[in-house]
Amino acid sequence: MTVTLRAQEASDTEFLHSLFSDPTAARYWFIEPYLTRADVQTQFERRRGDVTARRFVISDDGADVGIVELVDISPLHRTCEFQIIVAPGNQVADTRRLGRVSCWTTHSGR
Repeated sequence: MTVTLRAQEASDTEFLHSLFSDPTAARYWFIEPYLTRADVQTQFERRRGDVTARRFVISDDGADVGIVELVDISPLHRTCEFQIIVAPGNQVADTRRLGRVSCWTTHSGR
């Protein structure tokens, strides 16, 4: 198992659409799970030059399994929010530690 992060690309919109149209995944992201592929493509294009965010795809042995985002990046205050979502079919239960890992958002700063 090799997990890697890579920058989101225009070719990822199909994966992003499948993730955001899944009701289980979308409820953690506080969005309605019925975005069209065109909506996802439009959002990707609109966010392309956004200097306040960095977006990555989580890959496990080459298969896309989730996304990680740093949003509301403030270089002045050196803070951001960290968001992660793992596709429901790729979530694993670890009963020794956290139970079920799916998604969380946190504010990080000094």
